[in-house]
Amino acid sequence: MSTCSARNSGDGGEGVDRISHLPEELIQNILVRLPSVDAAARTSVLSRRWRRVWTRLPSLSFQCDSEKPGAIDAALAAYSAPALNRLALSAAHALEAATVAPWLEFASRRVAGNLTLNFSVAGGLELPACERATSINLHVGHLRLPPAGSFAALASLAIVGARMQGGDFEAVCSPRCPRLRRLAVRSVTLVGGAADVSVRSGSLEWLVFMAQGVGRLEVAAPRLRYFRAEAKAAAGDVSDVSVASPVLEDVAWYGEFDPRRHRFAEAGHRLRKLMVMDMPTVALMRRFYIVDELVLSFGISPGIRGYKTFLNATSMIAKCEVLEVQVTTRRHAFSSAVLHLLRKSVGVAKLLIRLPRMGNKSCTEGCPCSLTDSCNTEKIQLDSLKEVEILEFQGEFNQMKFINLLLDCHAPILKKVYVRIPKDVKSISNTKSKKIRSIVDGHPEIDVEFKLWS
Repeated sequence: MSTCSARNSGDGGEGVDRISHLPEELIQNILVRLPSVDAAARTSVLSRRWRRVWTRLPSLSFQCDSEKPGAIDAALAAYSAPALNRLALSAAHALEAATVAPWLEFASRRVAGNLTLNFSVAGGLELPACERATSINLHVGHLRLPPAGSFAALASLAIVGARMQGGDFEAVCSPRCPRLRRLAVRSVTLVGGAADVSVRSGSLEWLVFMAQGVGRLEVAAPRLRYFRAEAKAAAGDVSDVSVASPVLEDVAWYGEFDPRRHRFAEAGHRLRKLMVMDMPTVALMRRFYIVDELVLSFGISPGIRGYKTFLNATSMIAKCEVLEVQVTTRRHAFSSAVLHLLRKSVGVAKLLIRLPRMGNKSCTEGCPCSLTDSCNTEKIQLDSLKEVEILEFQGEFNQMKFINLLLDCHAPILKKVYVRIPKDVKSISNTKSKKIRSIVDGHPEIDVEFKLWS
């Protein structure tokens, strides 16, 4: 490739180098957008000025499947800037510990921003202490956190799909991670039997902990506001969970909630947001019974027993201003289930409902969901309801029937209903369109808007 040049109009046709005198910051912005470090290095043919710029890039990314380990070693050895804002290393196959050792040593010394590792190491990977890294993302198979050393600047740590020892989480405690604000542990398996995990941090504000093999999870974080957890051990037993935070405001729970084993010390009874993600979790609303936003996202088991379990579990709904319903009914009448929830709801100002594909499949004969009174709207008082949003409307007759029932509820100040139609719905038949129009015309005091939605 020859050096890039251009001609100035009126300069007698002399070639003029347009790129050698570009500011280095602009050159780096160009190089950092190339698909690999190797591609950035090859741009040295454009200009002598560009020859070493790639060695000072703020971001380096290596795909170990397409680049040989020796080339990565050479690139890191040639890097000349004192600090690196981002280093990402990934491989689809397992790597040897000796191969990644110099990369990890480089990361511990030079990364002063984000470190992303996405590969597995034969025998396991031990992460070194990275004092200047501000965020670390790990998807590395078997993982060991360092027994010593600090992560003085670390604000965010994400661990996905790894196998670990429960005691490794001592590495994220306050003395070693004094600035840690976000910790995400997803699809992690703790090895060596049911393990106790302790997360003690004076700075932690945001915690997601989804791991198998946990015997006991203890969280002591006085600044913790956001908490997501799964209360099941690998063997299916309910884990023992203790969370101590006086400022907790956003909770999502997966699995069974048992107040005897799952304790929220110091937290009040009010939250900004509560997400109930499984039927056995519904009991959590007795612990947090006043919330600004409540999300009910669970499935109702088929059969009479399954529906009765749903009715008993939801005999009390947390008082909320915003209610989002994502219920999978599994042949039960969706309208009956949602109307039951609305009968138990108090203070709802905004209602968001995600419609399932309903079809015409009927429930078990004698199920409470099929009783005529289950769709009676006379006793549903929605005195605070101002706005409704309905998602995934596809024009099914049962969906239209549900909307009609919803509009028949006593909602004296309801003025706006948004009905969102997925973009993959090509058209709605004339018959269905007329039915929709008759529903809208039957409630002239309510503005019903149908709109394509993604």
